[in-house]
Amino acid sequence: MSKVAKEPSSPANGINMAFAYTIVRTLATLGVTDAVISPGSRSTPVAIALARESRIRLYVKLDERSAGFFALGLSKISNRPTVVLTTSGTAATELRPCVTEAFHSKVPLIVATSDRPPELLGVGAAQTISQIALFDDVINEKILFSVPKSVDYGVWVSLASQAFAKATDEYLGMAPVHMNLPFAEPLYDQSEAEDFSVANIPVDVAISRTYKTKGICDFEVVRRFIDPNLNGVIVAGGRSELKAGTLSHLAAALGWPVVVDHRFGGRFKEATYIRGADLILRSSRFQSCMTPDVVLRIGETHASKILSEYLVNTSHSRGGSAFTVQLGPAGSTVDPNRSVDLFLHGDVEGTVASWSDQIGDQRLCDTEWLDGWVRAERAVQSTLDADMVASSLNEPYLARSLVRELSSKDMLFVSSSMPIRDIEFFGDMSNDSVTVVANRGVNGIDGVVSTFLGASDSWKDRSSDGISVLLVGDLAFLYDLTALLYRDRESGVIFVTDNQGGAIFSFLSQHERLDTFEFERLFGTPQSVDFEDLLEGMKIPVHRVAAVSDVAEVLNLVRSKPDELSVVLFKSERELNLKEHERLYSLCVTAVEKTLD
Repeated sequence: MSKVAKEPSSPANGINMAFAYTIVRTLATLGVTDAVISPGSRSTPVAIALARESRIRLYVKLDERSAGFFALGLSKISNRPTVVLTTSGTAATELRPCVTEAFHSKVPLIVATSDRPPELLGVGAAQTISQIALFDDVINEKILFSVPKSVDYGVWVSLASQAFAKATDEYLGMAPVHMNLPFAEPLYDQSEAEDFSVANIPVDVAISRTYKTKGICDFEVVRRFIDPNLNGVIVAGGRSELKAGTLSHLAAALGWPVVVDHRFGGRFKEATYIRGADLILRSSRFQSCMTPDVVLRIGETHASKILSEYLVNTSHSRGGSAFTVQLGPAGSTVDPNRSVDLFLHGDVEGTVASWSDQIGDQRLCDTEWLDGWVRAERAVQSTLDADMVASSLNEPYLARSLVRELSSKDMLFVSSSMPIRDIEFFGDMSNDSVTVVANRGVNGIDGVVSTFLGASDSWKDRSSDGISVLLVGDLAFLYDLTALLYRDRESGVIFVTDNQGGAIFSFLSQHERLDTFEFERLFGTPQSVDFEDLLEGMKIPVHRVAAVSDVAEVLNLVRSKPDELSVVLFKSERELNLKEHERLYSLCVTAVEKTLD
């Protein structure tokens, strides 16, 4: 059976319908022209949305197995993803044969399985099974939606766009993608009081698109965005596959600042490199005055939540004014906040070099946009420099000192939690800058010491006259202490900030909302290990630092014994550490806001 799509004849209210219409409209905008459904209750919102979308031809088939293979046939000829929709339970399992065939034949499908809310699993609810792993070995990606409870058009659009992109991925090969769509009742006739009618869905919701190439990304795709006449920001993170000099060339051609993560590198102190973005953006005045038209993101995300919130709030897809482009190699999608409008996958180094050449020399007379960022950066760095001279050593200044004292011959491995944030927020690289490495894929504090020892051993092959340094908190150090017990000729120096527990939790809301006993028991997790006694028993030399000047002295001593493994202890206190961070934040905000007056 088939049916010509038509516009809705009556309003469809409720958040389920807003959710379904948003997903269907997104897929239609991206290029989906066909959908196949089988009758079912749980799939009601999506079935109605598909039937009423004029750009999609709808086919209705009685059984799901036949529906799946019919969709496969459509996509084999059209070479476009066909949506195949089922209700929940065994209906979804009937698609397994066609999905398997599509995967091995490299045919794109978007498999949409409606589902019941997860709280109904395992309690005897009818037509309810665990659906999320039904097709894991025969799909390019699974997209897991949450039960719609509040309107979030940006996230819904981004997830649907991700499904389309993965189904048509030229690197993995075109293949099925699984979208699992859970709905709570009532499915269709939801209360008018919810006031989520289809008419309220914004028509201009940004739909993220993906362009892929095995070479240089065509500048014509971005010409109207990557433009020196616009106010833009380049955000460069780790593992970007881009040389600092190439990035500097693009930034200079555009007149845009580069918000750079220390893991990116950037061994040049161009004025356009902004390293204190977290501290700068803590000024709400600066944020309101410096709203970009364009954001170009390259590499991994920064640790800063302040920077992340700024990028989300200014993003077009989240209601802001900035069109966001993410450039990366194949399979490098980085968009945890779902704020990217355009994904470009290709040769990053070649693309940036090519774009710079095509932009050419279009120097603008009005440089106020870039100057505003540069003034704020200089204000932050000079404020920290002056304060560091006058202050005692603290955790932020230990991080700053390490970045300053180490050179391009050296490697600095940084643990998650506070160390990576202190390096990102307070580090200020010199012209001869250290290589910064960290486990920031999905890892917390697991295996930090072991990873460092492996990286240190490998670093010797790259830089025979350099040293390897680890900055780590006391809990992460203790977590992987066995790495030191089983060491075999490994070398390097480990700086441990001993603040008797989990310092990062002091910066989170539970620190204020829980009483001291409960907070300490659950989050502070104080330890009372005597590190010197412990390390002495392991025959590992121990040094202590208590002043800023001590850091350079210890590093000079370590350089004289490059084949030795040693530990440097800095005794800190968690509550004082929190107050010191807050003091430095306030100092920097004041300095930044003076540049606006």
